[in-house]
Amino acid sequence: MCIRDRYQRRVRGPPCSAMGQCATSKACCEKADDGQTWVAPEALPDPASWWKLSGGRAKSETSKSTYKMYLARAQLPQHEHTEDLVSKDMSRTSSLFDPLVALVMESEGVPADAIQQDIAMVVRTKMAMAGRVLRAVAVRNPRLGYAQEFGRAVVAVVGVVPEEERCFWIICAILEDILPYNLCTADAPAFRGIQILAKVLQARCKDLTATKEVPLEFWTTVATRFIPTLMVGELPTALMIRTVDAMMCGSGWAGFAALFGVALAVIRRFLLRFPANECWDVFKYVSKLPADDSISIMEEAATISPSEIRGEMDKHHLELLRLWNLPHNTPPVSYTHLRAHETPEHLVCRLLLEKKKKREQ
Repeated sequence: MCIRDRYQRRVRGPPCSAMGQCATSKACCEKADDGQTWVAPEALPDPASWWKLSGGRAKSETSKSTYKMYLARAQLPQHEHTEDLVSKDMSRTSSLFDPLVALVMESEGVPADAIQQDIAMVVRTKMAMAGRVLRAVAVRNPRLGYAQEFGRAVVAVVGVVPEEERCFWIICAILEDILPYNLCTADAPAFRGIQILAKVLQARCKDLTATKEVPLEFWTTVATRFIPTLMVGELPTALMIRTVDAMMCGSGWAGFAALFGVALAVIRRFLLRFPANECWDVFKYVSKLPADDSISIMEEAATISPSEIRGEMDKHHLELLRLWNLPHNTPPVSYTHLRAHETPEHLVCRLLLEKKKKREQ
């Protein structure tokens, strides 16, 4: 697959000027052979393409509830705990917004001194938007609820997409359709997706670790901080945006394969350059990746087959089921998962029982 098909989009518009600026994308681009223009890797993606390609628009059109309805339900007393968790995590996530917001403002032509002056206010606005989106996502998807790492995952979307409602539906598409189910469920033993992913990453790097002893904790840590968080805060900002863009363009297992491919390419580069006893420094290495590596990393990611990744994850899934003596055809069910499938009648009964228990206490 051509890397251009993987993480760049064609845009119709007039030819680029002598200064290299395209009137359609407002970004540096190059002329293709067929008269269309290619958006350069350095250009920020078009938020409208994320809205369409991720499946967010389709979800908004088919959902019986609107974003405002989910947000209103998030204000109910039973969701106060989620609101507290989101507020605490957003304060820890604020630093991740800074480089992304600066990149977006720079792409819009904002002078450097104005960026320094206004960035704090813009980041506060983005943080408030992200908090509302996360609370609404938790209401829509009780089986997922809210986990701390979700705060990282929304940074890329909220930072690039200006419309709050579109951010919500794009995040829903990522968590529900692109990332595998077990990868996002925080309740044990359902949270085995990370262990499965760690096994797949380890198997893919077997040729590099044959003479090194890399502990399993390394693969688990890398899997946790690379995939569910979309590598926000780990990769350099520009490469992280390209990675999320490739994931959006792929959607489903193809999108997950793009995300997995970038993580695998980065890990393989690190293992080639550093001995096993320094494996915990991978995150320091990743944050300082040379700019020249970005294109080759994306090219390697484009070679990953979605069907192969799915097959490998299914294989390790079955191995873990046998290890834990769980039935192969019975997925683990958490309390939040049961809550997600209760009918309105079950909800009324449960609330009445909970109210009765409180009175008896």
